[in-house]
Amino acid sequence: MKSTKQIQHRITQAALILALWLSAQSAEAILIVEGTVTPLAGSFEYEFSISNLGPNDYVIVSILNAPLADPLIDPTLVAPVGFLASYDDGLGFVDFLGDTDLFAVGTTVSGFSFESLSGPGTVFTLFEALSVLGDSFSGSITITPAGVPETGSSLPLASLSLIALGFARKTIPTTNDQPSESAL
Repeated sequence: MKSTKQIQHRITQAALILALWLSAQSAEAILIVEGTVTPLAGSFEYEFSISNLGPNDYVIVSILNAPLADPLIDPTLVAPVGFLASYDDGLGFVDFLGDTDLFAVGTTVSGFSFESLSGPGTVFTLFEALSVLGDSFSGSITITPAGVPETGSSLPLASLSLIALGFARKTIPTTNDQPSESAL
């Protein structure tokens, strides 16, 4: 018969193995929530996309730190086809829920948006998600400003500016083009 100490040692080993296995399972989950923010007159528009790189499908993604009692979020909240969105102004949650669709492995779902009085930085930075298996996953939201022109998109404008400068230079007389007084 095994001693009590040996049984306790086996239970501790099993618990440790189970804990390591569970932490490895949750470490494999890769869910990326990204947002863009656009300043408006007196408010901000937020747009979100959610990428699921596996291994589980997710049913709900919740933003955990939305502002409380924001009067703009609820009436402007939009979700793409197959999804629902809700705002709890008392708890500060914005939920993106699968209705007829899921946040399936290998997909990126975009089209979630709303307006808010709060600017970026201290709000809309944390999320938690629930998988179809009941596992939860949490992380940080990456928010970037919208409308920042890329280098390639400013090239045509710069080219037109140089062309316009060239035409202006040819039509505006310079001091060298003026006849001197001695020539008169």
